[in-house]
Amino acid sequence: MTGKLRFGALVTALAFGMAVVGCGSAPAPVRVGENALVGTWVDNYDAELRFDGAGNWEALAYGNLVWRGTFSAEGGVLTLEGNYVHGNFINEIMESEGLPAVHAPVWFSRDEFTAVILDLVVAYIVEVEGPFEPHEMEEFVAYIDRYSEEFLWEFGFYELIYYLFTSTSGPYSINGNTLTAELWGETSTFTRR
Repeated sequence: MTGKLRFGALVTALAFGMAVVGCGSAPAPVRVGENALVGTWVDNYDAELRFDGAGNWEALAYGNLVWRGTFSAEGGVLTLEGNYVHGNFINEIMESEGLPAVHAPVWFSRDEFTAVILDLVVAYIVEVEGPFEPHEMEEFVAYIDRYSEEFLWEFGFYELIYYLFTSTSGPYSINGNTLTAELWGETSTFTRR
């Protein structure tokens, strides 16, 4: 597979991962101390959401850790903040595109995740435009550092990073073993496991 096709497939895989973990299966925040919300919930896309009583949540897709953060709930409104993306998620995407899994199974902050994405952009450009002489590579890396936001926009990653690391709020309700939450403008339904 050529570099351009592989990179396009990687962007598609990241968008798919965002859809699985995001709009159609957004984790529902938990009210601290409210036992009805604490536990594990699953949606129709096999996304698993785990909530603890201390105000933390994490999401799994197909059994792999993907995303975690903090939450608050007040007056029937949930506020969910994304704080970390898991290295397993990054590795799964890379392996699905025939790239080596190089990231430790640890949590990545926004800055760390952004650096990973920029590394992928640099690797793609080097594969397509390279090889570079050592002095050209130094200039190129300095240019990427200076214009990183522009590169993230150009390659379609800025929205993904923004989406994963910003907050969302919406109404929620629990009816028996069913949790319904409206987050990121989408209504999602979860069943208690």
